[in-house]
Amino acid sequence: MKHWTEEIQLREDLMTCIRDILMEKGIQVTTVSPEETVQKAAAVLSRLGIGALPVIQDGALVGIISERDIAYSVGVKGVRTSTRKVRELMSGNPKTCSPEEPVEEVLERMNQRRIRHLPVMEGDKLAGIVSIRDLVRVRLGAALAEADQLREYIQN
Repeated sequence: MKHWTEEIQLREDLMTCIRDILMEKGIQVTTVSPEETVQKAAAVLSRLGIGALPVIQDGALVGIISERDIAYSVGVKGVRTSTRKVRELMSGNPKTCSPEEPVEEVLERMNQRRIRHLPVMEGDKLAGIVSIRDLVRVRLGAALAEADQLREYIQN
């Protein structure tokens, strides 16, 4: 039988990088063009139950548009989504991460910068997108597994 600390380390090692999260959630990424209307982008976000869309132009990541961007623009600025283009509301030059980066580092960076969604780039190609919820879910799973293993160790 393995020592409980070995089992905890094994669980943490199973999901240590962003690629692991992408493999678990799937690598299909829905994107939007900067020339699309904000209304259509909002409809895609709603239909898919997601919080952000990478903005792609000529195969390159040029921005990201989120529910927050849209809500702020409509609620505070009174923007009409049916006539505005995504390029007008998107956050340009978004921060990104790579598939090999450790979950802990990316989570810390997102928390410090108050970023909820982060495109994952493999070279100059969009490999996926992760949300702060994805990363917190992994950390919570590891913490729960550790608690279970500690309970089992104490009982035995």
